[in-house]
Amino acid sequence: MGPRVALQRCAMPIERSPPEVPMKPRAASLLMVLVAALQFPIASTAFADLTFPFSDNTFNNGDWSLTILVNRGGGAVMTGSQNGSGGNPGAYRNVTDQLNAPPSGDYTAIVGLHLMNGAVYTPSAQGAITSIDCSLDFEMYAPGFSGAQMGFGPALRQGGVAYSAYAASGNASWLTFAMPGLVQSSFVAADGVSNPDFSLAGGPIELGFETSNSTCVSCSGYSNGAGFDNWSMVVHTPGLAGVPPGIPAALSLRAEPSPATGPLTVEFGLPRPERASVAVYDLQGRLVARLADDSYAAGPHTTTWDRRATSGSGAYFVVLRAGDATRRQLVVALR
Repeated sequence: MGPRVALQRCAMPIERSPPEVPMKPRAASLLMVLVAALQFPIASTAFADLTFPFSDNTFNNGDWSLTILVNRGGGAVMTGSQNGSGGNPGAYRNVTDQLNAPPSGDYTAIVGLHLMNGAVYTPSAQGAITSIDCSLDFEMYAPGFSGAQMGFGPALRQGGVAYSAYAASGNASWLTFAMPGLVQSSFVAADGVSNPDFSLAGGPIELGFETSNSTCVSCSGYSNGAGFDNWSMVVHTPGLAGVPPGIPAALSLRAEPSPATGPLTVEFGLPRPERASVAVYDLQGRLVARLADDSYAAGPHTTTWDRRATSGSGAYFVVLRAGDATRRQLVVALR
């Protein structure tokens, strides 16, 4: 099996172009309106609690990167690569450390960040993080000395800074380390103080794990070899519960009344500041009216369509576009 990155997203339809249905607005009947509504469901503005699982049990070399964060003292080398067999079960990620003897009165240390390519969660786009459930299998197959251990644990990188939640083991056979319910303060940067930003304001978060080894002061050097398998990080987000008042968790659109005999009020909400447009199309996909096209702050906004000046009775789509996302709503206009 290859790496698994299964994102369970809110079921909200995304459309990148106006609908094209071979009907004329003036011929639209109640039956036609109902058929159109079934073909093009209206996006909901609310969504339930979500989980975003990221995992891998194969560790293909092209799926992972290794960044050395610390290399102190007498110098050290860390490698990370796939071993095709001997894992728990099957393939696994093999990590080796070679630490040279440190200078007198100092110690040698190395810390590496292993990130899975494409395993990225963005709080500002997907929801604030409540917690992360982490799990990783470990085996120390080649200890450098009796009692040798390797430090490791779930890790992430945000804004170029690495954060980790550490464990350590010298276990000689495969053992699963489960760390459920980790929160923002569970992950700490190298300064021992800073934490990542799990709020809606947080930037993209790359996911993976960290490994480390060190010598004692003035001790001799050594090498370690360890295996890692069945890596998993499941991100939990509270949905609307984590959204500041007045700021929608996702792009939202509502046009009313429908059926409309007069002006139509269009309310749209943006989860972040960005450029947005609102337009009206007939069922053949032709532009009827452009109601908004500007840069807007995060939060709710309102515009109006006085459709009596530009259209007759029939069914229309109100379409909101912002960034790469689109929302639309079917409305009915009557004379």
